[in-house]
Amino acid sequence: MTLARGCCCGSRCIRDCIVGTEIESGCCHHADTLVLWNGRPAYNVQQHFVQASITPGAPDCELCYTQAQPLMDPVQSIYKFEECRFVFRYAPLNQPVGLIELPTYNDIFGQGEACKNPCCHPEYDPDQCCFTTFPPPPGDPPCLCNTWFGAGKGGFSNSRKDDLKNNADTLWFVDMTCHKDGLPLAESPLPFKPRLYDQFLCLVFYERWWKIAECPAGVRIRVPGCTVSSTGSNCSGVPFQTDDLVPKWWIFACSGIPLYQCDLDDAVSNGVIEPDEYNQLLLDISANGQPTSQAVVAKLAAAGYVGIKDWRPEQRQAFIDLHARFPSAGYNACIEDVEDMHTLGPFRKRFCDPVVGVTNRPYLHAADVFTDPDGNGPQDLQAICMKNYPGNISNQADYDYWRERQWVYFRGIPGGWSWVSWNASAGTGLSELDAIAAGYGRNEGIGGPEVVSAPMRAFKGEPRPNPICTACPAVCPTAVYCDVCTQNCDACGVAPVAGCDPPQVCRKFSIYPECEGVHFVYSQYYNKNDLTYNAGLGVCEADQTYVCLYTVNSFLTEAKRSRDSWDEDVPFTCRTETPPLPSFNDWPLVQRGHNPPAAMCNEILDPVDPMNPKYTISDLCCTGECVVYAECAYGGTTYGCPVDGPSNPCPARTDCAADVFITPEQIACIGHSMECQEPT
Repeated sequence: MTLARGCCCGSRCIRDCIVGTEIESGCCHHADTLVLWNGRPAYNVQQHFVQASITPGAPDCELCYTQAQPLMDPVQSIYKFEECRFVFRYAPLNQPVGLIELPTYNDIFGQGEACKNPCCHPEYDPDQCCFTTFPPPPGDPPCLCNTWFGAGKGGFSNSRKDDLKNNADTLWFVDMTCHKDGLPLAESPLPFKPRLYDQFLCLVFYERWWKIAECPAGVRIRVPGCTVSSTGSNCSGVPFQTDDLVPKWWIFACSGIPLYQCDLDDAVSNGVIEPDEYNQLLLDISANGQPTSQAVVAKLAAAGYVGIKDWRPEQRQAFIDLHARFPSAGYNACIEDVEDMHTLGPFRKRFCDPVVGVTNRPYLHAADVFTDPDGNGPQDLQAICMKNYPGNISNQADYDYWRERQWVYFRGIPGGWSWVSWNASAGTGLSELDAIAAGYGRNEGIGGPEVVSAPMRAFKGEPRPNPICTACPAVCPTAVYCDVCTQNCDACGVAPVAGCDPPQVCRKFSIYPECEGVHFVYSQYYNKNDLTYNAGLGVCEADQTYVCLYTVNSFLTEAKRSRDSWDEDVPFTCRTETPPLPSFNDWPLVQRGHNPPAAMCNEILDPVDPMNPKYTISDLCCTGECVVYAECAYGGTTYGCPVDGPSNPCPARTDCAADVFITPEQIACIGHSMECQEPT
């Protein structure tokens, strides 16, 4: 699972997936060093309330105090490039989850199954839905276009297809299940795995890994204002562990692609890989394992089965070769200059019968790719010609020459950023690198948007000393005053209450991939208790108000970015950046981030007193958004449909790593000093 995606190629930013008609590299993040800095903002909050005594007959207890935390310099971490490797991804074994979750039952708005969803697809008739995960549980039928299995086990409904094809993460699933409308690639020659869907083995991603720098403690992870050492770390007496603060590894996955059985069959029959390499790959995959040999997968990537490239020059040459070999077949009409050719898909695959005379049509054919009536489908990424075999049906050499050049082009799957904890291999019996490749330790420390724990504690502003506590005056004559800063109200039998419960209401964590790297935002709301004495009524009145206590901004960026290239063999070279790295300029690029406490949004959207609302948008932590609901009617019933509502964007500003990583030891660890300039 990757939680942040983004890519910046040339002068513009895109997601790291090629799904349109632009040629871009599938792996733009080629830096040799990453730097991470996590803010530690100041805050000040007052708590003033009356707490009932737990001692029978004792008076109530009034508490009033403020907690203040000073601004501290950010935590600063340095990561060095470690390696690149191909990673196989599978559905987890013995778990009821899949590689993707298909749209399914959702009764929040009463619309029932997603394939009957009137909110998004009112023009579709209700259908039965099939399974909800891919791969499906044993015994469940596959979810394919134009395939039905009776009541309760429907096929690939139009609404579900639309949901999936409009999501970059699931485009590949539509391309696979709807290839040739879900029908067999061929009838009799492929009896065991007739459809492209049946050929699926795993997903393949090419990943770039960075590891925490091998520099002294206090340099690779610097915590200003605190003591960091191998014997123990603390902030003014508050202990912490550096491996609780930040991840040990960062990983950027380039665009991925499904690996099919027919890929391996074609590769071995055309000499791309050897038979023993073919057998070993199948053994690795049958055990849901990682490839025994990276070099073998690299051969598949170089051919295009699982590797990205601008294939136009090679496709043009293929037409030239085919015209020379079969001059009367009409391939001369297919030859264009490279600059005049439209974009081809970043990945390519082929599959023909290896024996001449069995069939003159490729099993994997460009005419069979999923056709998206809305455009932007893989049909727009194919070569302009794909002809049946034009040679003699008894000439194996001619046939082999032809089938080697029958490529079909496919879109990629978004890659993106993820992180790995410090003990990924614990209890696995694997080496650390193999455990990480298998998925252990990835994205630990995030239990939903509200729970941020090790190794991500720095992302919520830790470590810090204990806040400064100051007592404030009592106002309620009907209660006994207790100074919470010096004692815990023993006379009343109570201790201070928590400021905001439950935690999921008040703690919000979100991630934004941007041109310069990744921007992390952690917001903390607080339930501020205000107490006043109403002399006329002789009572103390409390007003509980949610406030945005603080927002922590964290940034992962490249200390030095290198040139993009299709070819991993091209040496890394510096290039001019606008804006120059390592700065974050005018963030955020997006506003939507977290859902604030419901009480705040309820008042903002429908205030009790419109002339004097308790909350306004400016009271939300930045990136907070209130969701509104529009009315959607279907079949005589009205449903509530969620749409974007008012939000509070973060103030635009520029943040620069060069303003933070300034000590001689840090510069030596990075290998060079950094500069930030204003963009031109």
